[in-house]
Amino acid sequence: LNSAILGFPRRDVEKRFDRIVEFAGLQEFIDAPLRTYSTGMGARLGFSVATDVQPEILIVDEILGVGDATFQQKSFERIQSFQASGSTILLVTHSLERVREMCTRAIWLDQGNLVMEGNAEQVVGQYLEHNKQKEETRLQKQHTIEKEEKKEEKKEDAPKRWGTQRAEITDVCIENSVGNEQRIFQTGDELNLRIRYHAHELIDDAVFGMAVHSHSGVHITGPNTQVAGLELPALQGQGEVLFRVPALPLLEGLYHISVAIVNRADTEIYDYHDRLYDFRVDNTGNPSAEKYGLMTLQGAWYFQENCSSDH
Repeated sequence: LNSAILGFPRRDVEKRFDRIVEFAGLQEFIDAPLRTYSTGMGARLGFSVATDVQPEILIVDEILGVGDATFQQKSFERIQSFQASGSTILLVTHSLERVREMCTRAIWLDQGNLVMEGNAEQVVGQYLEHNKQKEETRLQKQHTIEKEEKKEEKKEDAPKRWGTQRAEITDVCIENSVGNEQRIFQTGDELNLRIRYHAHELIDDAVFGMAVHSHSGVHITGPNTQVAGLELPALQGQGEVLFRVPALPLLEGLYHISVAIVNRADTEIYDYHDRLYDFRVDNTGNPSAEKYGLMTLQGAWYFQENCSSDH
């Protein structure tokens, strides 16, 4: 049916049949009724038929997202060969990497409305910046709502905050390298955590700490001023401390920060905020970023040829 729609004579289809089926990877299912095919199987067969001869114009609608990795790579290579031979490719996709790899021009549509048209790299860059700002706004709005909720809650009833309150954390800001509040970072960015406090009486043994948890609950790290060797003066009244991460080692994901003030003996918690502050690491557009796990070791690989077994 696909072949008939494309105008291929039956004789041509019979000649191409084995080649089309092999490319689609459907040898085991080719005798089954088409109605039993999954959406992906149908798409693979349709693509294989449509691209068995080189078209002048090829419209590709998300086909590179169906099938296994082998079929996707074969399809990608076939389209690249068409491009090299002068065919025009109209690619409909949500994959920004495919747009960058395959397209010279791009159109950004939002609910059917044209947002931007132009150089593919520029359109992708603007799209990423737009999404980053949307997520930044969402996280900031969530943070503002949570701050207002904490003000309204009685401290003894707040499930994610506890302590004697002799020293109180009054504000927490997640900032970028220039001191502006920010909620979305990339691996390797500078991140600063600013903790403002109010000591309601003289506190001469305060320790400030923070912890980072992944969204799945894994406790990743928990530095504090005592372990770092920072001697704090006695606290009284208002002040602030700053924790600086020069190069964020975390990989993509949503993370939650806890902050606390405790005493040096760790026998009294003055104020503890449990996972109340969120930030996201988004490495879209950062092809050099690692993809697996929670963090990078920031190591380097070296190849040493012809090493003897003695070393």
